[in-house]
Amino acid sequence: MKNIFVLCVLFCVGLAVAQGPRSQPLEVNKFGYWSGGAIKASVMQLKPGERPAFSRLNRGDHNFNMNHRVKSGNPEMHSDWTDIYIVQQGEATLVHGGKLEGATERRPGEFGGEKIVGGSRQKLVAGDIASSPAGMPHQWVIEDGKTFTYVTVKVAKHDMP
Repeated sequence: MKNIFVLCVLFCVGLAVAQGPRSQPLEVNKFGYWSGGAIKASVMQLKPGERPAFSRLNRGDHNFNMNHRVKSGNPEMHSDWTDIYIVQQGEATLVHGGKLEGATERRPGEFGGEKIVGGSRQKLVAGDIASSPAGMPHQWVIEDGKTFTYVTVKVAKHDMP
């Protein structure tokens, strides 16, 4: 199961297309690899609020990065980017869909809000994969005392032929 999960992560990263900060240099010809053992070791050493020591890999039309949460996040929405989540450890609830109330544009196409109204809830645990399409509000909810570690693959929105 662990090998299938690692292969799935590498497959998704290889196929996905996603957003990265434009100030970060493009790395279109750099091979990216982080072993499951190294990921687990890094996460086990984290203190509350710290991020794993894996850098975001920016391909220009996609990127991925590791996230570690110890508390709930704020609601957000990306107009031009789909997020694919690959859960490494812990559990969280992803609130998705509905309407982003009190939305403000933080930068072009990126919105933060006060709350999601009318959204659905999906509990996610280690081994799960989920995706929030471009334009869909979403928010991570972490129960007190719990942690949640996941890979986000950010995929650029493209019109299908």
